[in-house]
Amino acid sequence: MTLLNTILENDFLVKTSSYIGWIGTLGILFGYLKVSMGHWDGENRIYLLLNLVSSILIIYGSVFLGALQPIFFNAFFGIISILGLFSLKFPGLKLEEKGFLTISVVVFALLLIQSGDLIGAMGSVSVVLFIGSYLLFTQSRISEKEFLSNNVLANFCYIWILLETNNTFGVFLVAVTTLIAGFGLMSIKKNKVFCS
Repeated sequence: MTLLNTILENDFLVKTSSYIGWIGTLGILFGYLKVSMGHWDGENRIYLLLNLVSSILIIYGSVFLGALQPIFFNAFFGIISILGLFSLKFPGLKLEEKGFLTISVVVFALLLIQSGDLIGAMGSVSVVLFIGSYLLFTQSRISEKEFLSNNVLANFCYIWILLETNNTFGVFLVAVTTLIAGFGLMSIKKNKVFCS
């Protein structure tokens, strides 16, 4: 028996993995809430560290569930958080909001043409939107409003795959993050009206 098998079959680790994954999920939601409320921006060290730790916790929980998608997604989230924590910028990154959305539409069209699977293509584009907007937000290439708007669009694309697979937990999280983003977008709009 290998060390990995011993770890994956440890009853205590298996039983606690779900709770640890939930702690990571709550950490991501808390950080998202703070950004939506305008308390943190994409370069805030606490936000980046919270996302890094939360991503690691979600990966840990997902390993025991055998869920590859959250492992993949949170690995990218963690890497982007590390880049932000060490203030590593991409000076050659010329991509801004319009270019990013154009790339997302092209990816969607190519995936749809290639597979003919509308829901699968939307799910893939949601990952591009989530990861891309997080990268651009942590690099100060897009505003809080653009970050939140991209996340609402990504949630719209992603919810269909969750509904098709009867993933009620995922639907719940998408609904919560969409509500948080919606409140954040409304508060940004209110502040601009009052400040004008």
